[in-house]
Amino acid sequence: MIKTINSGISWRKTTILVVATLLASMILSVWMLSKRISLNPSLIQYTWLLYITTGLVPAIFVLVLSLLKRPSGSHLWLVLLPLMSGILFCFYLTLIGPGFYSDIECNSTTHSGLAIHQECVCKRSGSSDTSQVKCSSDSIVFSPFARLTDH
Repeated sequence: MIKTINSGISWRKTTILVVATLLASMILSVWMLSKRISLNPSLIQYTWLLYITTGLVPAIFVLVLSLLKRPSGSHLWLVLLPLMSGILFCFYLTLIGPGFYSDIECNSTTHSGLAIHQECVCKRSGSSDTSQVKCSSDSIVFSPFARLTDH
């Protein structure tokens, strides 16, 4: 007697896999934000897009791969997947929201081999005021990423 094994994936496993991937990628993004990794000063206004992409793309990729395997089982998980993902993503947005600078103005640039160091003034726009802080940007030539350090 030959047993057939169903190699498909269930909706429950798909949901758990996507939510776990979403959670892991969000933790990576929050870690990147804690290390003050952003885009170069000329692209600073798009840094939020970097963090949204880092937080979402891995989970969307895992979801598409899982859907290609045609999940079977209870469709209740089909409803719970966007609900749980949405709640996690809203929580993620509240964590990363206050961490961005709205504008940065750099005065002096120092080159040392491939390293670039810039002294800057970082501006953060809040709902009540606009605050400025002295900061510096360290990056590598031709890299779109920089590390900001507050003074």
